[in-house]
Amino acid sequence: MHAQSYVKKYFSVDRYATALELFYSKAKPEGHYMDLACGPGNLTHHLLEHLPEAEVPGTDIAEEMLVIAEKQ
Repeated sequence: MHAQSYVKKYFSVDRYATALELFYSKAKPEGHYMDLACGPGNLTHHLLEHLPEAEVPGTDIAEEMLVIAEKQ
């Protein structure tokens, strides 16, 4: 299962810390954001934790990834 190996390798958002810090410094708390190629939903979930009033739908071409993301 390719999706599971991807999750094991890339699920941590620590690698995106610098980019996320910049994003959060400019993001509107009640903004509308789209997570394209959301994969397992790790960044989508992270965004919603930090911007609970925001709308953050995610989409991915891989159905397997969306199944994982929905479990988040």
